Amino acid sequence: MKNELMNTENRGTGGASGKPAKKDNSGLKILFTVFGILFVAVIVLAVVLIVKNAKDKFGTTEESIVEEEEETVKPEDLIQASVQSLGIMETATVYYTYVSTLAESKEVFGITIPGSSNSYVITADGKVTAGVNFSEAVVTYDEETEEYTVTLPKAKVTGSVIDNDSWQYFDERSDIFKPLSKEEIGDSYIDIAHDEESKAIDRGLLRDAERMAKTIVETLLKSDKNVGDNKINIVFGAK
Repeated sequence: MKNELMNTENRGTGGASGKPAKKDNSGLKILFTVFGILFVAVIVLAVVLIVKNAKDKFGTTEESIVEEEEETVKPEDLIQASVQSLGIMETATVYYTYVSTLAESKEVFGITIPGSSNSYVITADGKVTAGVNFSEAVVTYDEETEEYTVTLPKAKVTGSVIDNDSWQYFDERSDIFKPLSKEEIGDSYIDIAHDEESKAIDRGLLRDAERMAKTIVETLLKSDKNVGDNKINIVFGAK
């Protein structure tokens, strides 16, 4: 009887080992898992709603930033940059041959001796160039007339030079042309270059330079998508 009582006590306390029996908590774990999933889902939904609200309110997406940048860059600014990229360009050149005749004669007591005169013909090749500084171009747009105006600086002389190797003179006594060195010419070629420059301007060098500059800009902008069907006016400002 005593042994049966002991066995009964042992079964009540967890068996032969004497340890208490473990409780089944699986239901509680499932409940916590469900609550955890729901909590994470609520957080994610809240973040999505916040981002969407910020996107609609402030437009901070990549597309809105690009659109904003495109709106700040005006077509006339792009056209101006295109024209300015041409830099300084020579658009007209005048070539010339300088010819000068010098006569020498012997005098005695202020009287020219007949038959003692000698003539010399001096020649040289040179050129005068003119151009426009396109980097100073300014482009504006008139919303009323829907026309663009490109203002360029007036044409200027960019160079006036004489080929030093082209100097020669003709001596009537020998009937031949002989070369002249720069030392023999001295500084006279500077005055000659200035004179030829003035002559070239009088013949319309600067006018031709501006006419060609206008043609260059018209050709450049003819296929520019920023211009579209709008009219382009090209004017030349002050020097």
